[in-house]
Amino acid sequence: MKHNERQKRTELTQALIEKLGIKNHRYYLCDSDCIGLRIYVQTTGHKSFHMQRYIPKIGNRRTKLGGFPQMSIMEARKLASKMKAKSVLGEDPLLAKKENENEKTFGQVVEEYMELRFKPTSVQHAKSTIRKDRYNYTAWFLGKAKDSKLAKFWNENKTILNIASKRLSIISEEDVLQFHEIASVRGKYGANRLVAAIRKLFYWAAKRGHYSGKNPASWEKKQFNQEFEDHLDFYNSKDMEKIIAATEKLSKNRRFRVPCFGILAALFCGGRPMDEVFNISWDMVKWGRKVIQYPKTKTGGGDRPITDTMLAHLQKIKTERENKGTASPFYYPPVDPRHNYIFPNYMFGKNKRTKRGVKKCKLKHIKDVDVVWRKIKKLAGVENKDLKSLRHTFATYCVTLGIPLRLIQQYLMHRSIKTTEIYSAVADELTEKQNVIVSAGFNKLITKSA
Repeated sequence: MKHNERQKRTELTQALIEKLGIKNHRYYLCDSDCIGLRIYVQTTGHKSFHMQRYIPKIGNRRTKLGGFPQMSIMEARKLASKMKAKSVLGEDPLLAKKENENEKTFGQVVEEYMELRFKPTSVQHAKSTIRKDRYNYTAWFLGKAKDSKLAKFWNENKTILNIASKRLSIISEEDVLQFHEIASVRGKYGANRLVAAIRKLFYWAAKRGHYSGKNPASWEKKQFNQEFEDHLDFYNSKDMEKIIAATEKLSKNRRFRVPCFGILAALFCGGRPMDEVFNISWDMVKWGRKVIQYPKTKTGGGDRPITDTMLAHLQKIKTERENKGTASPFYYPPVDPRHNYIFPNYMFGKNKRTKRGVKKCKLKHIKDVDVVWRKIKKLAGVENKDLKSLRHTFATYCVTLGIPLRLIQQYLMHRSIKTTEIYSAVADELTEKQNVIVSAGFNKLITKSA
């Protein structure tokens, strides 16, 4: 201890602090190991740690660190050391503490983002996207899943998934990595989308002045679940012929005719069934130009060229609709909201059992065809694959047949040619490992005529 110091300092220990008694006035002891750290003893016996430092251009400042014994002397010294480092730079510990208290949590940012960005829109595709995003944000980020299985999963992994309660500056890259790892249990690619959403929310918060610093979700792509294997999920030529035959056979049943023809359409035009095929309407089909014209929105839209086979398939539905009238499951009168949809939903307006009870179906076009798809696979005697495997089948065989990647990109409506190039690598592996011979029948199904 220096001779010119006014205050006497003592090496504070847990035992020493516990023995400090009550006086008729408040008093304190200074710590010799951490200059500026004090333990205050009130007349009531309450003890608390304080940090006193001189800050350039500001002056003397005293900050309460925490109470004893809730905070140990070692914890107080660590916190005091951090404050001293900031004090040297001229930062006020009180202001820093106040800013930290006012800093938004990730959950607050999510709620603010949803309120400002998820506004009602008249565009059907945008409505669907907003509903999906709102559900994912509410279920995964706020822990308010309506799905009982997801809610149970979230609660079981709450310590890692509950980043909503953390302040933005506290969330680290390790936190996001752990979130991604746990979310991957429920779905590998869904976990990738969630991390992309976290990254977007942090950038959005930074633009609004809620956050400054490195984005904890700005990873390299190699840290995500690789999606290449997903594109290997397709059927070979023989299986596809069996599937087409089984679908046509099952379509003779009036009840299954619309979903069967919708599934064939998903194959013939290489679309995602739910958001690119099942919801198309007659006014979107431009027969002369041989395209389906999707309404342009912030998330996509534009023209999709379609094969002659797809056009013939649509013409078959149109002819049946016009000739058979009410006898066709594809026809509904003009006053019916389903009239303009190619694949109308017979359940529209009827009571439907859902996870949240019995409700009236509001969907005008088909969506859930899992039951029919399972029947088709069983009837065809093929391997059990997801419905989107038809899209991968279409793309893979287009590449195998030598169709230019730019045209395939237009077929699939890929924004980037790099996404389409994945199928090129898959096709090379397919040809090399399996020595596949593409049947003339399948060649006819997907080849666009001159």
